Amino acid sequence: MLIPLLDRTESGRVGNLERFSHYVARQLGFEDANECLELYKLAHNYLQNLKDCGVKMIEYFGNEAEGEGLYVKLMEEFERCILCYFAFHLSRASDMITQV
Repeated sequence: MLIPLLDRTESGRVGNLERFSHYVARQLGFEDANECLELYKLAHNYLQNLKDCGVKMIEYFGNEAEGEGLYVKLMEEFERCILCYFAFHLSRASDMITQV
């Protein structure tokens, strides 16, 4: 598991916290979240628990032979990412929650 990035200012104070969707993209092996915009959006929607998130995830894998299995694996990965994301910087929980 990767640790969510936390920038520091020149004075040593905490700066910006990596956005959840960027963290998920890195966790899945993408160096830049812009390489996988649809996945970026799915991660953001999943974190917000939007009603149509599951439908969008199924549509994302719609043409794949193992689409349903991939859907389940992606949901499991999102859950792991949520747990890790919040666990690493629990003291910054209020900053994290503002993303939702």
